[in-house]
Amino acid sequence: MAPLRSTLVLAAALVGCGPPPQPAQSPIEHDEPVPASVQRAELRLLLVLPPERDCEETFDLELYRDRGIDLVEWDDAEGCDGRIIIVRYFPERIDEATLRARIRELATKVGAAPAKDAP
Repeated sequence: MAPLRSTLVLAAALVGCGPPPQPAQSPIEHDEPVPASVQRAELRLLLVLPPERDCEETFDLELYRDRGIDLVEWDDAEGCDGRIIIVRYFPERIDEATLRARIRELATKVGAAPAKDAP
């Protein structure tokens, strides 16, 4: 019986000694640079955000969950009301209609931003 027992112990030990599991790799990481050759588009909007502390940061964090978002730029104003943003995104990863719908979910009100040259 001893040789069988030794064989079973050895087999159990070998099964547990395999290589460690590898983490799942996502095809696109936020920290990886995207080549300049990848097409980008911009969406300029006027927003009213839910009145809460850090409303701008909360909005950013939620929007950046989508890997189709490249950059969110804010105007110099403060607060949650009447903020102008420019969202730069990758049209191959998120289309404009989907992006607008997501922004409507996060903001209280969404409208067209005044032209850049307007006072």
